[in-house]
Amino acid sequence: MAYEKRINIRLNTDMLDKGKYFHGKKHIMADLTLIPTPTNEFNDYMIVQDSKEKDADGKTVNGIIVGNAKDANFDNASKQTNTPSPQADSEEEEFPY
Repeated sequence: MAYEKRINIRLNTDMLDKGKYFHGKKHIMADLTLIPTPTNEFNDYMIVQDSKEKDADGKTVNGIIVGNAKDANFDNASKQTNTPSPQADSEEEEFPY
């Protein structure tokens, strides 16, 4: 079954902690997690490199933020709910690329 929803990610590989890489069967791997950021007006998710470390209380240490992601729906009906704000339009006028 194919999914209709996609997520575009932007990952800063310089931010990855290479000490947390591990070897899979054929490749070097890194564990990453997408965390929803509903109050962020620019991105729908942040990407965090997972941490297996524990603090003094035994709680898992928060991983470092290594990127961000946005929903990329190609269905026109679902895009109508995400209309750009007037501020976004004004920024585009100032910087026409």
